[in-house]
Amino acid sequence: MAYQYVREPLKSDEADKLAHVCLDTKEKLVVWTLLDTGLRVSELCSLMPENILWQQRAIRV
Repeated sequence: MAYQYVREPLKSDEADKLAHVCLDTKEKLVVWTLLDTGLRVSELCSLMPENILWQQRAIRV
């Protein structure tokens, strides 16, 4: 059986450090969206404005 790499989630202080090195608000939005939702980068990149359901506080992927 092949070895399978297990990814560990970031600790809260690591996530904060990552957000603090962002240069602008847009970068922070990307980082926090990925961390808070668990989206893959490709899923985030394919999002369109109509996929954001503001009233329901949801994102349709």
